[in-house]
Formats: sequence, structure tokens, C-alpha cells
Amino acid sequence: GWITVATIANVTAVLVGYDWGQLGISQENWTIIILIVGIVISSSQIIYFKQIAYGAEIIWAYWGIYGKHTSELGFGNQYPNIITVVLICLGIVILASTGLFVSRSPKRTVPE
Repeated sequence: GWITVATIANVTAVLVGYDWGQLGISQENWTIIILIVGIVISSSQIIYFKQIAYGAEIIWAYWGIYGKHTSELGFGNQYPNIITVVLICLGIVILASTGLFVSRSPKRTVPE
């Protein structure tokens, strides 16, 4: 999970470093696109490969992004669309991880 987040962050940093033109899309919208790409990758890992721990890393990373965007020392709620998308992404990963955890739990039978 952490390698996925680090790879996405590093590719983004390289593009920003080279002052990439962004195809006419605003930085805020690129951030949203990148967040969604990250959640699609992570959800597929959680669901297809049944990796609960993978989800924990993604939750940690996205919670950090949320904290940065809502903190007065960070962006101070300047980008409400990004905050909304991060919260939705967190919900998706939490639901996917919880669903996988519940499906893997031992089934209890009631004695007759």
C-alpha cells in the first residue's frame, strides 16, 4: 500500500518539478484525478487480492492528506472539493476493507 502511495507521490513530484503543462487541467482537478486513481488501484488490490493490510496503508495516507488540507498549518480548508474527494475515498477503502474482513471472519453456527 505504501509503495503505491509513494509511487503516485513521486510521479506527481517529478511532473511538478518539470513544470508539466497539465493538459489545461487545474492543479486542484489533477489532485482529484490522482486521488481517484489511487483509490481505484487500492480498491482493486483490497478486493481482488484480498489484502486487508493494503487498505490500512491507504487509509493512513489519505487521512494524512485530509489532515494537511484541513489544518491551519496546511492548506486551511482552501480546497473543499479535494477534502470531499478524500473523505469519499476514505469511505470507499474503509468499506472495502471492512467488507473483506467480515467476509473472512469465521462463520458462527447456532447450536440446535
